[in-house]
Amino acid sequence: SPPRAFGASRTEGGIFRGKAFGNTSKLSDYPELEPQGKIRVYLSNLDPAEMVPLEMRSSFSMNHPVVSNAKPVLQALSGHYSPTRKNHIFIMDDDEWSPMGRFEKAIGFDDPISWSIEGNNQVLHLLLVN
Repeated sequence: SPPRAFGASRTEGGIFRGKAFGNTSKLSDYPELEPQGKIRVYLSNLDPAEMVPLEMRSSFSMNHPVVSNAKPVLQALSGHYSPTRKNHIFIMDDDEWSPMGRFEKAIGFDDPISWSIEGNNQVLHLLLVN
């Protein structure tokens, strides 16, 4: 006879059907399926109020998974471009530059961000000001 199941009412055919926490796949388990976006970075010493965003050309760009918060984007950016940590960070929001603060403050707040659509790509515009 099979061993007695102490404390369990059923050993198979229960209501959870193998969907215990961690027993199913999530999108984050497959990083190759995460949508990739492009971060366009603008460098300037000018007052952002005097700059027309649509007339500017980005200083450089990088690919990054589309995320909803600023922290992972800023961490990736500072890894690729170390002077980021000394700058004021602005993000494009409704065709205007919105301040996020100095790098350390911006990464600490972890504000929500929104990506814009350009063609078939999701794009995030960041301005770094000395």
